[in-house]
Amino acid sequence: MRDDGHHVKPLDYIGAAADLDCNAAIGRVVPRIDLSALASRIDSIPREAYGMPMMPTVVVRFHKESFRMRLEEGLLPALEVAQR
Repeated sequence: MRDDGHHVKPLDYIGAAADLDCNAAIGRVVPRIDLSALASRIDSIPREAYGMPMMPTVVVRFHKESFRMRLEEGLLPALEVAQR
């Protein structure tokens, strides 16, 4: 929560590169993100179990695309800014 009572938007905060500890964490964590490993983990979740849907294909696609977008549009640009 900011001083003005509004919530902090995480990617805005990270992208601002104003916090040296956050910048260091971005430098350590972001290069280690492996989208193919995340996709494999998502793919390992059963689509159904005991006749009940667990993770339908549309949800699988949503999660994979969400991870990709967060990395490419948020975290990688933040990494570039943090490394300057």
